[in-house]
Amino acid sequence: MSVGTLTGWIASGGCAVGALLMWRIGRDRYLPLVVFLAVWCLALALFLLAGESVFPLESRTVLLIGIGVSGVLLGFGVQQLARLGARNESVIFDSDRIRTWHSLLCIALTFFVVLQLYKVWPLLAEVGGLRGVLTGGEGLSFRRAYLMERLDEVQGSLSGGGLVLAVIGYALFLGLASVFTGSYLTLNGSVFRGLFPLAVIAVYAVFMLERAAFLYAAVLYLASLFYFSRIDTARRPPLASSARSWGSLLALGVIALVAILQPILSRRSGAGHGDVQAGPFAYIYSGISGLNGLVRLDPSLAGAFTGAFSPFPPKVLGDPSVLGGGYGAWTFQGLFGIASRFGLVSDSPPASLNFVSTGPDLVGSTSNVYTFVIYPIYDYGFSGLIIGGIALGVFVGASHRMVLARLSVFFLPLAALGIATLAMSFFSMTLVRDFRYAVMCVFAGLLLRALSRYVDRPGPRSAVQEVARMSEVRTKGSDS
Repeated sequence: MSVGTLTGWIASGGCAVGALLMWRIGRDRYLPLVVFLAVWCLALALFLLAGESVFPLESRTVLLIGIGVSGVLLGFGVQQLARLGARNESVIFDSDRIRTWHSLLCIALTFFVVLQLYKVWPLLAEVGGLRGVLTGGEGLSFRRAYLMERLDEVQGSLSGGGLVLAVIGYALFLGLASVFTGSYLTLNGSVFRGLFPLAVIAVYAVFMLERAAFLYAAVLYLASLFYFSRIDTARRPPLASSARSWGSLLALGVIALVAILQPILSRRSGAGHGDVQAGPFAYIYSGISGLNGLVRLDPSLAGAFTGAFSPFPPKVLGDPSVLGGGYGAWTFQGLFGIASRFGLVSDSPPASLNFVSTGPDLVGSTSNVYTFVIYPIYDYGFSGLIIGGIALGVFVGASHRMVLARLSVFFLPLAALGIATLAMSFFSMTLVRDFRYAVMCVFAGLLLRALSRYVDRPGPRSAVQEVARMSEVRTKGSDS
């Protein structure tokens, strides 16, 4: 057993022990870290069990992951030292208005999906339509052609029609806020209506072969489900009190299964080198595979944007031989991409990274995701990995506490975004890099705040207060 493999098993076991310990001492308080450590435990274990299909785990890979994970834990822990008193109020939501807004958001989300399908229809036609993608063996070709077109779109000029289309796209993407209103409705008995946004995203994931989009929405939904269950104390019907509710949950399970498995089958098929993200288990450790392959084949780590296996042009920010010159542009690529398209900055990193070999078959298996650790390294060098991890931990911890302790409705979507970012950190940092998610969560927070109000929470009465209350009751009774 190599040193890297041994340290990998130790790291996986440490994550498992840490997750169990935090669950025992305060599962609500430390839920983000429980999720974070659990997914890393699973990802490391599955990678180590993959055997000869991947390169042996490098010690430096484990070191980079360990630094990034430790930074998040440190940032979360430091934030816990800040004093934050509990709010002595209750939150009341306007259920009728939430239902109305939920319907409007679902309509916007549906139009967003239809617009995306319309934009890629020419690409679909070139590979034989939906049949060619789903069953004809052209899934991988379509996926890479779509990534190329997406790259051109997000880096193109915003002059003229480009600005109009970008604004429309952002406006319709706000419909994804329906996962938050949907989680509220699910808790209050409207299961079918609450799950509808996930069904729409599942359709998008199937036809675009982008199961990550469904996973992001699903994790946001589940996280907000947790937060609503903690701050919405109003009486509600049981979650699944009828056959219709059970049927809705079963239907969503089937849709989710299709949304995850169909892209796997479609992206496995076709000629050319394979996609290490294609397998159901390989997807979970694909980020580690990419990072490990990058460490092994290119110790400078620059190959993620200059790799020979990539279909993307070598668009880089600054000198690709020198790391640490991004200054936040890699981590917040979406925001810097917008600034670049408006001419506010000279250049921005690519939306997608290049592919690198992940196993002994140098052409047979590749990956273009490198976990969350690669972006802060590209921004500020290896010191950026520590700073970036701490910053992420502070943000997640602060937003989590604002919801649970201060009952902040505005921070609820942001806290869900934080948990989702940690849950998907084994893969990438798309929820941070794609600026649309931040805009959507801020919009959702403002909307939920407008659809709720705070009322005083009745506290325990002193003996004097209780005597005064009883006297007042008797007086009113005698007057009547």
